[in-house]
Amino acid sequence: MRGPFIAKSEQRIANDAPFNSRYIANVLSLVREHRWFFLTVALAALALRLFFFVDFPAVTDDSHVYADLATNWLQHGIYGQTQAPLIVPTTRACPDIPLFWP
Repeated sequence: MRGPFIAKSEQRIANDAPFNSRYIANVLSLVREHRWFFLTVALAALALRLFFFVDFPAVTDDSHVYADLATNWLQHGIYGQTQAPLIVPTTRACPDIPLFWP
């Protein structure tokens, strides 16, 4: 037997189509009313992104450091970084750090 609560919940689910919610309608009306503001902000964000892309083209990352640590650990049994002819042991990065990154 179906109670009144089940019928109301089914009716609510049927009325909540993906583009039928009040939230989306409110956002769409906000964007339509302030079209120039959102367009200006989007263009400013694009200009800022292009500025950083042009002015800072070099990518600085730790991948070379981790590759050096792995190579020295596998080939020489020393968890360290190469400095000229020596391999200097380091505690800069734990070997298990990649396990904790999502």
